[in-house]
Amino acid sequence: MLEDKRKEFQNNNVNSDSGNNNYDKVKIMNEQNIIVPAYICENVAEYKKCVCKLQFLKNNSAFTGTGFFCYIPSKNIRVFITNNHVIDQEFLNKEKELRIYYEEKREEKEKVIDLRIKRVKYTNATLDVTVIEILDEDLIDEFFEVDEEFIKNKEFLGESVYNLQFPKGDNLKASFGKIKSKKCDYKFVYDAGSESGSSGSPILSVEGNKLIGFHRGCLPEGSSNYDKKKNLGTYFDKIIEFIPKSSQPENKNVIKCLYNINEENENQDVQIFNNINNIDEKITEINIFKEDDIKKKLHNGQCRFEKKGKYFIQYHLDSSATDLSDMFNNCTSLIKVYMPSLKDNKIKSMKNMFLKCSSLREINYLPSLNTKDVIDMSNLFSVCSSLKKINLSSFNTENVEDMSDLFRECNSLEEVNLTSFNTKNVENMSSMFAECENLREIDLSKFNTEKVIFMTKMFCGCRKLRKINLNSFNSENVIDLSKIFENCISLQKLDLSTFHIPKICAMKEMFKGCISLKEINLSSFKINNFVKINNMFEGCSSLQIIASCSDNRILKEYEKCKGKRNIDNNEFVIDNYSN
Repeated sequence: MLEDKRKEFQNNNVNSDSGNNNYDKVKIMNEQNIIVPAYICENVAEYKKCVCKLQFLKNNSAFTGTGFFCYIPSKNIRVFITNNHVIDQEFLNKEKELRIYYEEKREEKEKVIDLRIKRVKYTNATLDVTVIEILDEDLIDEFFEVDEEFIKNKEFLGESVYNLQFPKGDNLKASFGKIKSKKCDYKFVYDAGSESGSSGSPILSVEGNKLIGFHRGCLPEGSSNYDKKKNLGTYFDKIIEFIPKSSQPENKNVIKCLYNINEENENQDVQIFNNINNIDEKITEINIFKEDDIKKKLHNGQCRFEKKGKYFIQYHLDSSATDLSDMFNNCTSLIKVYMPSLKDNKIKSMKNMFLKCSSLREINYLPSLNTKDVIDMSNLFSVCSSLKKINLSSFNTENVEDMSDLFRECNSLEEVNLTSFNTKNVENMSSMFAECENLREIDLSKFNTEKVIFMTKMFCGCRKLRKINLNSFNSENVIDLSKIFENCISLQKLDLSTFHIPKICAMKEMFKGCISLKEINLSSFKINNFVKINNMFEGCSSLQIIASCSDNRILKEYEKCKGKRNIDNNEFVIDNYSN
């Protein structure tokens, strides 16, 4: 019945696009002649999954509204927010689930929030707000993050703002206006255009593009400053104090994972954890949501899913679990990981923990992970080929000895934060960033490499890496630099003047394939006759300067490489060269 009503509502929608839905770009409704910065127009479409359409029966009629997802840091809670006149206490008491709709890739998608699961459900008619807590198992990906300092005690009078709404149940649109006046402590008047269906839409500032409130409705007719183009909004800082903290008990020693089962692995055994190191002996409980009988099918870390879709799995670990090596090795269907409460586990090894998790896109709550006792992080994210960014600034790595292959073949990785890494005890960094071909820059300024022995292939295949500062590197104990910069085809200049290499044994193919490299400073390089340096500069077709290098073997190896090229009257400068 509801589905029929939805279709009837959409067919009679006077503001529709005659069935030709435009999901590619959020439309702009700008009747107030507000100057809209270009970045707002470009980026507003990114909020599509944060803003949702609500359609359900109300008083036996199809009703439509808007709601949005946001994260409130001070309460440590993720919530769905809309108006009380859209979802009231009666709805929360009566309904078993909430269906929401959002736009993605030219299609309308549906998500279901199970209201029977224990969660915060708060509604207030005076504030005209309803808040529903969002849990990990709801599989919601995108949230506005409320900047509480930005909105605290501000009235924003005259501020240019916009809201994101589903007017008359149509596609998502952005409507621009200005805050005109303050009506009371928590309400304000603004003049962005709206239609029925916009109730509960988020209001953002044009300058800063930050969430400041939500839409209530039109200014009541008959009020002293009534204007049909004026609307009422509610400031966010006035409702945050009323929103409870998360209802979820702190679940200690838990890892939560999201798996995507597609047609390729439907009805086949899927790896949901790896039992190489008998990790099952440390897993006290496994909860798989939406499939009550699935535990019967679980065998040796594999599970057979009878239909495609996304499955949320929760692992409870014994507090004595200290070795997480290989835990998710080769879990190719794993797309998201939450680690909210591993503070009690004194983990010693994370070796191969996410090795070959080729679909892994996101890891959350890393600050809750206790890594103080970890010794081995080798291959931790190796071959996580879908991982685009990761922030490891919360990692305590003071006892780590092995970081080899840490990000090897993370060929989608564009951003990694390692600014807090303490590497004073690391001995092996070989292939640490090998084949991270989309990584453009890496801040290694805090790295302490005084104990490092192996740097083989450390940056090999970082094809987009244009520059790197290694001035903080201490290489006195390094014995192998072979292929360290091989195929770094975008590097143009390298300063290795701080490299002192008294123990070096091999530098084979060190700069092989660095076709854009024009200048290297090797002023500190002095090697003995036993060091392997063959093909050190092979393919360095742009190399013009080796600054201050006085080592004859290195210079002759460079000359050998230079002699293989057609130099076409290019001038090559070699400082301090002597036969």
